[in-house]
Amino acid sequence: MTDNSIGPGAADRIKSIVERVERIEVEMDERKQDRKEIYAEAKSAGLDAKVLRALVAERRKDQEDWAAFLEEKNLYRRAMGMPDLDL
Repeated sequence: MTDNSIGPGAADRIKSIVERVERIEVEMDERKQDRKEIYAEAKSAGLDAKVLRALVAERRKDQEDWAAFLEEKNLYRRAMGMPDLDL
C-alpha cells in the first residue's frame, strides 16, 4: 500500500498556491466587470462596442504579424473575387 500523505511544508505550499490563484480569480472577475462598464459607457456615448473590442484586440497583436495576416487575408479575398481591405 502506498503512503498518500504529504509533509506539512508541502501542504502549506499547496494551500498558499491555491489561495493566491483564488485571489487572482477574484481580481479578474472585478476587472471583467470594469471592462463591461467601460463598454456600456461607450455604447451610451453612441460608439460601437464590437468595433472597439476589435481595435483593442488589434492593438495587442504584434504589428508585423498583423500586417502579414492582413496581406494574406487580402490574397484570399482576391481569390474569392472580393475587393482588398485597406491596410
